[in-house]
Formats: sequence, structure tokens, C-alpha cells
Amino acid sequence: MIISEVGGRANGVPFTVLDHRYGIPGAATVQGYRDAIATAWNSRTESPASPEA
Repeated sequence: MIISEVGGRANGVPFTVLDHRYGIPGAATVQGYRDAIATAWNSRTESPASPEA
């Protein structure tokens, strides 16, 4: 899972992007982050190189 900070312009809101697909605004609650991480984790696809494969 890739987590990166993306900053907006002076009038933008900073947010975090999970796995290049899920954006979480900087003003999100802990529950908002928890839900986004759970969604990203549960929707991941298995890689042929992963130990589960």
C-alpha cells in the first residue's frame, strides 16, 4: 500500500492518497482514516509475488 501526502494550493485542502486510489482529506477524523485504510486493504488484489499466492 502506498501512502503519500498531497498538498493543495493556498485555497486547497491537503489530503492523503492511499494506493493511488483513495483520497482522505486532511480534516478527516480517525474513523475516516480507519475506514479508508480498511477499504483499501480489503479491495487489494493479490500479486503473484505475494506470500498468500
